Amino acid sequence: MKRLLLALLPLLAYSQVQTIPNTTFPAVRTLLNSNFNYISTRLVTPGTCPSGQYATAITLSGITCAEIAGGGSFSGAVACAGTPGDTTADYRQQCQDTDGAIYACNNASGCTVTADWVAVGAGEPGPPGAAGSLGSVIAYAVNHTTTADDCGNWIAMKGTGLTLTLKSPPRNPCQFAVQNLSASSTLTISRNGLTINDVASNITIDPCSGVICQAVSIWTDGTNYFASKGPKGDTGNTGAAGANGAISIIQVNGVSQTVRAKLNFSSNVTCSDNPANNSTDCSATGGGGGGSSTTQGTYASIPVTCTLGDLYLLTDSYYDFARCIGSNNIDLFSHGKLMYKPSAQTWGWKTTQGSASVNITNGGIALIAPGAASNNLRMYGHTAPATPWTVTAYVIPSITTPTTSTLFPISGIALRESGTGKIYNFAVQITRTASDYTATRIDISHWASATSFGASDGDWVFGFQGQAGIWLKVGDDGTNLSYAISSDGVNFSTLTTIARGAYFSSAPDQVGILANTNDSAANVITTVLSWRVQ
Repeated sequence: MKRLLLALLPLLAYSQVQTIPNTTFPAVRTLLNSNFNYISTRLVTPGTCPSGQYATAITLSGITCAEIAGGGSFSGAVACAGTPGDTTADYRQQCQDTDGAIYACNNASGCTVTADWVAVGAGEPGPPGAAGSLGSVIAYAVNHTTTADDCGNWIAMKGTGLTLTLKSPPRNPCQFAVQNLSASSTLTISRNGLTINDVASNITIDPCSGVICQAVSIWTDGTNYFASKGPKGDTGNTGAAGANGAISIIQVNGVSQTVRAKLNFSSNVTCSDNPANNSTDCSATGGGGGGSSTTQGTYASIPVTCTLGDLYLLTDSYYDFARCIGSNNIDLFSHGKLMYKPSAQTWGWKTTQGSASVNITNGGIALIAPGAASNNLRMYGHTAPATPWTVTAYVIPSITTPTTSTLFPISGIALRESGTGKIYNFAVQITRTASDYTATRIDISHWASATSFGASDGDWVFGFQGQAGIWLKVGDDGTNLSYAISSDGVNFSTLTTIARGAYFSSAPDQVGILANTNDSAANVITTVLSWRVQ
């Protein structure tokens, strides 16, 4: 026994007690019949060993006493039930969990619950070893949560739509690489409630491109994870030009059109191959020009659905025809000009209508005012938009009055202030004097109400020059009211501007059309075909 101790103890430090696990020395354990867990050695110079369970050995440093301590039957390390969970073991016996952490039993009566165990600290780190490399390749074809077995290895995820979940909390130290071997789907690396590179986001690895599959290296500091991808490669060379597609350019009379995946012709279209021009040439034969159509009917029968380019000739309307502009939407034309449908506005307010009526059956809006012995403005309109605004209207005034009348019927546009009832008229007026002089004028006047005329703000003689109607434009820029007329709807002449507060208490908040007979034998119809609000 003493000879064995002499062989084991020559390196002990002076005046120090060092505890050596009994399991380290199989020979000693055998001699002691495995009855003790530890051997403690003490160097004494000079002297003799104390009484008790000591063995003495003579060394070059003096007399060494080996104390045998920690009585009880000897038991080896076991696997922890949990971390260490409720592992049952003897005093000072150790257990190791699945992540490699070691715990020691710290209850002299034996350990049966988690509180009886303490973690065994790691020793001082040794010098760094030579650079190593990742170990084995571990392949997973299903979703996987990392374990201690993955540390130091190359993880190859071989399934479709997989997720690799990082262990939480991490085992430290632990480094591994992850590669996505799927050629069709992205691999997700789930952070599992932790952070990756200090960001609370998962990371992904794109599918393989040919034989090249991307990989990510992952490390941990014991609390969170860190990851790195390789740099993006250089842009490759431009490949050879591919073969011509079935359709690359669509032209109509030399003008390129939008190209879609499929070109679909309706009936009445004939196509032929033209190799010399590297094209397929198509032409329409009848049918309204390759899919569009031309039909006719009443205004009420305008088709609800239409194809771009369809024409519909009107038989009972003020308009000449309707043209489909796509998405089942139409434009209306009269006398060769585009008309803006009055119905685009929300018309509603009417003032002192009496026996007047509104007709929208044939398109446009017709305000019909029968004779009245005195002034009574009939009006129909909508709320004015926010300033600045303009209304451009194509108005057809129809005025009949006896040749003996010297009164002034009007047809045109009205501006109204709803709070006070004040009105400005901008209208065509028929005038006749006792000397039998008749004239057509453009009149701008203000009214205290629909039945109370105020005064004229200006009159201008106007010749219709063969056209059926007149273009009137009125505007409010927030400061002034402006009035302009045109015979062609393109070129306008400004007649005057009037400060909006010159007569209105505040400003006009309603705009519409008006008619006034001012004679029981007169009749006035104001028809508006185009009403554009800007």
